Amino acid sequence: MARYFETQNIVVNGIDVYIAQKDIPTMPEKISSLKLQAISNRGSQVWPLSDLKIEMCDLYRCRYLVETQNSGISTPRELVHVSDQLCFEALQQISNLGFEITQFEKLLVIDGKKSFSEIIDGL
Repeated sequence: MARYFETQNIVVNGIDVYIAQKDIPTMPEKISSLKLQAISNRGSQVWPLSDLKIEMCDLYRCRYLVETQNSGISTPRELVHVSDQLCFEALQQISNLGFEITQFEKLLVIDGKKSFSEIIDGL
């Protein structure tokens, strides 16, 4: 695994936003150049709809990834860096819609490899 400070090739490819809410939140599907990929609860996808039967808690992870003009969600071959300013603008827009944000994480790609967990897809 690449260490954060030992590499020059680090790209922020999106953000995970954690929302406290009783039911699955209805999140905006697009914020600037970020597109909602999935909403998960306890690591399992709950949006788009999933066939998984899980006991949910009141904390949801909403994954937003960079959307490219040509192919939708960016892949490691066509990475687009998300600036801190864009991250904070996205958080402000989500907060302005009345969602309670408990935390967020930048989704890093280090030396071409995702350094964030996958969401379990129940489809």
